[in-house]
Amino acid sequence: MRRWTGVCERKTPGGTLRGDADGSGGVLDAVLITGDYFTRSVEIAALETHLKGTPPQREAILSMVRGFDGEGIYRVDARELAEIVLEAASGPRKGDSRIALGGS
Repeated sequence: MRRWTGVCERKTPGGTLRGDADGSGGVLDAVLITGDYFTRSVEIAALETHLKGTPPQREAILSMVRGFDGEGIYRVDARELAEIVLEAASGPRKGDSRIALGGS
């Protein structure tokens, strides 16, 4: 089973956001959202947990972010946050800093 980890960092109107994603078997195993933004940390922790098990596909991630009951991140819309998670989850590409772990 292919394991992967990825990172995406982006400046947004709400501040700099960094998404870290780990996955295997076609689903997200863990998501970590950090940066210099305004929201309640309990909201972000709940969203990170909510994303676990989601396939790394645009509509699946967007649906989970939009369906989350939290307040979100000030001045960052659901689509932008979903794109950051998706880019982190897209796995390594030649010439970037993402790392592929083991796998077959």
